[in-house]
Amino acid sequence: MSLSKEKIKGLKYNLSFEVSKELFEEELMKKLTAYQKHADIKGFRKGHVPLDVIRQKYEDSFISETMNEAINTELSSYLKEKNLSPATQPQIEITSFVKDKELKFTAELEVLPEIKDKDIELSKITVEKKVAKVTDQVIETSLKQLAESRTSTAKLEKDRATKKGDVAIIDFEGFIDGEAFPGGKGEKHNLELGSNSFIEGFEDQLIGKNKGDELEVNVTFPKEYHAKEFAGKPAMFKVKIHDIRAKVPVKIDDELAKQVGRKDLEDLKNSIKEMTQDHYESLSKNGMKDLVLDELAKVKITLPESLIEQEFNAMWKPFEQQIKEDKLSEENKKKGEKKLKAEQKELAEKRVKLGLLVAEIGKKAEIKVDENDAQQAIMQEAMRFPGQHEQVFKYYNENPQAMQMLRAQLFEAKILDHIVSQVKTKEKEVKPEELTGQK
Repeated sequence: MSLSKEKIKGLKYNLSFEVSKELFEEELMKKLTAYQKHADIKGFRKGHVPLDVIRQKYEDSFISETMNEAINTELSSYLKEKNLSPATQPQIEITSFVKDKELKFTAELEVLPEIKDKDIELSKITVEKKVAKVTDQVIETSLKQLAESRTSTAKLEKDRATKKGDVAIIDFEGFIDGEAFPGGKGEKHNLELGSNSFIEGFEDQLIGKNKGDELEVNVTFPKEYHAKEFAGKPAMFKVKIHDIRAKVPVKIDDELAKQVGRKDLEDLKNSIKEMTQDHYESLSKNGMKDLVLDELAKVKITLPESLIEQEFNAMWKPFEQQIKEDKLSEENKKKGEKKLKAEQKELAEKRVKLGLLVAEIGKKAEIKVDENDAQQAIMQEAMRFPGQHEQVFKYYNENPQAMQMLRAQLFEAKILDHIVSQVKTKEKEVKPEELTGQK
């Protein structure tokens, strides 16, 4: 190794190297000699071109290649000897090079911090684990939701006015300021009254009406409506009710259980209980992961400024665009750009720290993602798109970048599972809604 100068400040290294002309010449000649074996130049037999001819014609191009390899070799040797890993790509500058003289270059880089075993002693971390029991009420609610999802509709046995829960078959056309607007028209649309699937107030005005009625429905688009050109504007819809259908409730009994592949109602209840308990356990573990990461975030290690800057720039870009287009939320506008930047910088530091700690834990635990893990994950992804299994597998197997991202996600998930399995837990029984976030 030809290190001539070394300046270290924290994680930042400023290095100078000198590669002797003898060493450079030796490496250059190796490349020229290797090329000579298969060189094809007019006037000479292939592979028998004199070395001085090869050198005269190709030396300049091989000098550039030799220079790059010499720089990489010198820097790699230094990092290996010092047991260092660069945080980001080193900045290289060639300070001097003339033929038949030494090569001089500098390298500025920031390295990853040393993470000691005491920094990641998971057995010393205790986190709360929320646990919930599957109550009879939860099972009954699930059964009702299942029954409702399988309800059908039937024609009214006797004509009557619409009521909440009915399905009205309607034509409609919307107008703003007397002009019909795009996307505001539909024919023979099945609308369940009370489902809140239309603009607020629309369905209410159809209750108490009869088959064949034609009416005007007046509503106001919400201020936060996704189509900005309609947001907050009053609109009038011309509506015609073609037909009224009543919902036919499904009984919660053995027949319902058989329709969903269970032996009887008791078997269905047990299945719901088991699946719900698994769901609670998954939610509980996810909550624990957040708590463990919060504990790890308290570990004090020196962080590479270059990584923080990279993370911050990626996080700040969307806010920068929102500021440019005046689309910042009211909350963020009140904070102001300075405070918002400070918050994102703090979050960037936390993400970098956790990324380094989690990666080190995974390394020490020898966690790997094998081919079976990847294929299982692709299979789970394919199950989300019925009938498109082949396309999903083809996408991942023919797209290296997507596969790499999938493997990275799996790697992180496996490490987090490992972390949760290693920490101490303190169980706290809670109501199901506290776990699920549902009322």
